Amino acid sequence: MACITDDMTLADVAQLPGMRPLADYLMECRPTAREQIYSQPFSLLRSEQGDAIADAVIDGLERLVELTQTDTRTVREIWTAREVDEVPGRSHTKLVFFPGKPYAPFVMVAPGGGYNSVCSYLEGFPTAARLSRAGYNAFVLSYRTREHAAPPAPLEDLAQALRHVLDCAQELCISPSYALMGFSAGAHLAGLMACKSCGWGAFGLPRPKAAILNYPVLDLRTIAVPNAHLFAAEMIDVMFGQQPSQSQLAHWSVVDNAGPGFPPTYLWQCEDDDVAPIKNLELMDARLSELGIPHVAKTFATGGHGLVKPHGADADHWMDGVLSFLNDSLGWSCPQETRG
Repeated sequence: MACITDDMTLADVAQLPGMRPLADYLMECRPTAREQIYSQPFSLLRSEQGDAIADAVIDGLERLVELTQTDTRTVREIWTAREVDEVPGRSHTKLVFFPGKPYAPFVMVAPGGGYNSVCSYLEGFPTAARLSRAGYNAFVLSYRTREHAAPPAPLEDLAQALRHVLDCAQELCISPSYALMGFSAGAHLAGLMACKSCGWGAFGLPRPKAAILNYPVLDLRTIAVPNAHLFAAEMIDVMFGQQPSQSQLAHWSVVDNAGPGFPPTYLWQCEDDDVAPIKNLELMDARLSELGIPHVAKTFATGGHGLVKPHGADADHWMDGVLSFLNDSLGWSCPQETRG
């Protein structure tokens, strides 16, 4: 098994045996940011966000390296060559499989990044490794960003990824029962797919059994404001390319699209989030209550957006609540977590 140490960088991990197909997908980001992000040692992440997050990131990457060296099913293309020729932006997608127990349900994970990046090494791979260890089959999606991110392109990628997994369910020895999980902009994406009107129903997909929305952007009007955080403002810009109208913002907001058929949902966010205001969780909590959808809305006092600010130890264990909710929602008895 690969041993990734604090003095290593993403660039070092990308050079490990078996990792070439994923070299650009550990952190899919704009070229101007790549050199900086790929050259930072993991010790910097440990000093900035703490041991729990750094350990989870390293664990996710070690599991990924192991899989790429031993399992030919790990790296998957969701679009055919012909489909990429038709829409070249589709080449900027990738799906990564972390197998769990045979015929267990699967979880589709969409990392965040404001539709400018896909933070797979920070959010996707650590989460998928934990889900896999708990017995679930997990998939991490790298979807279209930046100049290719105008809606509905990322949503089409998520739908295609789900079709791919469902079509290959027998080959991959997984159950077609599934949950959606997303972080930040990825939670916006997962939330849209959880809506029958614009997501799973519109794409002819089976209804997800659960949605896990982590520090989500669910009402675009909360970030399309003059004093928005730079990351939030860039997300609006990359989605619409201009100052959007209120009707455009409503059209692509999860809160407005959520209706009957929305799956049981677990939401969590830090109260001091300065990128996606806590109002996102509050509005979705109210909407799901209005619809009578079973859900949990969990908050932590501190941690900022994605636990980048100082936070309590309870926030580092956010996945414990997620796994408990998944077990109940998917109706699957998750075995005791194991390493390896």
